Amino acid sequence: MEKQDDIPAKQRSEEDAVPPKDEMPRESLIDRIRPFILVFLLVFLPIALFHAFTDYMYVYRVPAGTTVVDRSMVKSHSRLGEYLAGLKWTKEHPWIEPYLGYRHYIIPDGATELRSAFQWNLNVVSVTIPDSVTKISRMGFRGCKKLKSVTLPSGITDIPEQLFWECEALRFFRIPDGVKTIGLGAFQDCFKLRKIVIPDSVETIAPGAFGHCLELREIVLPDSLKEIPDYMCADCANLTGIRIPDGVTAIGREAFLRCLSLREIAIPDSVSKIGDRAFDRCESLERVRIPSGVTAIGSDAFKQCAALREAEILGGIDRIDVRTFMGCSSLKKAVIQAGVKRIWDEAFSGCAALEEIALPDGLLSIDHEAFSGCEALEKIDFPATLETIESFAFYHCTSLKKVVIPPAMKEIHYGAFSDCSALSDVEFTPPSADGPKMYIDSHAFMRTAVPPEKIPKSR
Repeated sequence: MEKQDDIPAKQRSEEDAVPPKDEMPRESLIDRIRPFILVFLLVFLPIALFHAFTDYMYVYRVPAGTTVVDRSMVKSHSRLGEYLAGLKWTKEHPWIEPYLGYRHYIIPDGATELRSAFQWNLNVVSVTIPDSVTKISRMGFRGCKKLKSVTLPSGITDIPEQLFWECEALRFFRIPDGVKTIGLGAFQDCFKLRKIVIPDSVETIAPGAFGHCLELREIVLPDSLKEIPDYMCADCANLTGIRIPDGVTAIGREAFLRCLSLREIAIPDSVSKIGDRAFDRCESLERVRIPSGVTAIGSDAFKQCAALREAEILGGIDRIDVRTFMGCSSLKKAVIQAGVKRIWDEAFSGCAALEEIALPDGLLSIDHEAFSGCEALEKIDFPATLETIESFAFYHCTSLKKVVIPPAMKEIHYGAFSDCSALSDVEFTPPSADGPKMYIDSHAFMRTAVPPEKIPKSR
């Protein structure tokens, strides 16, 4: 056994300094929970204070007992926000102003009416409305450019005009069951609105309800709807498809104007009228079938539908209106059923890919520039009833090679076939002895390959 004298003095002093195990001091409770206290002070307390501050700073609860909520009842700033807004530094830096106002508003139970309380409120992000509210005034949220969330109460029966006009941050909206009417421009200029759900209770949609909703991709119309109003989805550039319910009788003026992504549209047999410019510049629309129940198609209805390849008009109308298919540069085939008596000015002008056009029996007149610029058109069969071809009707149809003029023809006007560079053969059907007199302008076939001797003199 090692002797005490053999242990170094330094090691003996260290061993003597260590107290026995049963004599060591115990760790206090404070020492044990100190790490948790530090975590609370450094993490959880700042978070709690932040939420308390933001709740005080950004959430406003309309006082209980309020029945009619108007602008006077809705504060825009808390006391702290008002104080900060009044500082000289804040006034010198106006960009800070939007961060000082309330963002979230809570309407109390018992309130019955909302009167333009939030119109042009540039700070509001959300509004909580109780079911006790049954009336909201027109333009109630107009210009709330940061509004993202609002749920209408179940007691609402109509969405007033311009209610959400220019609510640029609104992305999704569900209209509650029980609503019967959507007012004029109710969601117009909601640039980021992507989807809207409309219940079957809706019977009427006013003009421009969803106009210029640039991001709108999906909208489901209720079966109860009877008419597509004017400008309903005008300039909804990302709308790819829409189902028009059976029972709809009219598609209004400019209803789908410049819906650049609209690829298909099914027009039900119940429709009797298509308004002016209804599908003008729907550049992705590929095919259209107009049912026999349609009795009127407005001017420019399908103008400049650049991707349109086929158009079928099943009858019921008595004319193809002005510029109906003008500029449909991909249109290759058009079929017009019996009943049409007149094809108006520029109806198919600029349809450069048009190869085939079926004209119906009973057609009487082809008007000014009706088929001008149809460069792919090689052949056209005129019905026996055709009486008039107006000026420049087939101007610059550079592939047209032969035409047969029917015996009922009365007038062929100036430049009717001018600049048809491939046209070399014109056949005139001999008229009967008591047939109509025919007028042929001396310049009707200018700049063509038709020999002058093949063109008879006016009779």
